[in-house]
Parts: sequence; C-alpha cells; structure tokens
Amino acid sequence: DRPEKEGWTEMVRWALDAISERRLEKVVFARQVELGLDRDVDPLRVLHHLKAATPGCFHFALRPSEGPTFVGASPERLFHWAGDRVVSEAVAGTRGRGDTPEADAALREELLTSAKERREHAFVQQAIQDDLSALCTSVESPETPSELMLARGRHLHARLTGTLRPDVTAPELLDALHPTPAVGGVPSD
Repeated sequence: DRPEKEGWTEMVRWALDAISERRLEKVVFARQVELGLDRDVDPLRVLHHLKAATPGCFHFALRPSEGPTFVGASPERLFHWAGDRVVSEAVAGTRGRGDTPEADAALREELLTSAKERREHAFVQQAIQDDLSALCTSVESPETPSELMLARGRHLHARLTGTLRPDVTAPELLDALHPTPAVGGVPSD
C-alpha cells in the first residue's frame, strides 16, 4: 500500500487544514495497492469478469505496444460526442447499497438529502458546465442531481449537454474536461 497509514494520515491532516484555511474546497485522495501474482493474467479475461461484477459502468482496457494493460470500470463517461452535440456526466457523492429494501431506501434518501454530498457534486457539475461553456454555444445542465444506482453503490448524477462550436477538436474537449473535480478536487491546480 502506498502511502502507508502514516503517510495517509498526514495527507488527510494537510487537506483538512487546507480546507479550513479555504485553500482547497474539495479533495480526492487516492492510494496505490500493488499485488504480486504467481503467473501472468490475461487482461481481457479480467475485463470480462469486471464487466460482470460492475454492470452499468463504462469498461475499458488500454494496452500499449509494450508494458502493462490498464483495465478499469467507471460509473461516469467523460464525454460522448455526436455531430455538434456533446454529453458529459457529473458523478460525485456516494453511498453504498443496503442489505434490505428498507436499508437501501434509507441510504438513497441519505444521499439525496446530504448537504455535504450535494456540495461535492455541485463542484463537479459547475466545473463541467464551465468547461463546456468555453467550447459550446449553449449548455444544458439540470438544477438538481438525480441518483445513479449501481450494483454496489449509488452516486449523485447530472447529465450535461452542449452544442459544440464548429472549430472544437476532440483533444481540446479532452483537455478542457479532464480531470474533473470528481477525480482531481477543487481547485484543480
């Protein structure tokens, strides 16, 4: 595990201080877990099993000519481009799934009414709206998020749609949107 517990605790303390001093608004932590295997694993077989375990997600496998394959599943799609229309998704704010229908409904209600989760989602949604507005002639964004329910969890979700200017390129769109605050926090720098 990297960072180990001591390093992780230090990062959390630093972030809490930065938030209280208003230097940061939203932080997204990540850690690396490295596993050693006795034999090679077929990445496409891993992807097949990942698809079965994570329905409703976007699945990918990227394999350069040399090196390891990057396999994953994400509940959000950065963008979909068709003609002059672009669609992006703000996904932030998370709760698990309940063991019973009653517990599941309670977790759903908790997510939808949580001021903290709504605030975190608003950072992501506003950033995507701002990024799309710089490249589009118009952007449509819902006033309130909905629920994105998955097999193992649920998130607040908003679908944003824009009409792209004719001169916009795919690399410009990618550069503008990635990383969203859901991945990189606020401010992104």
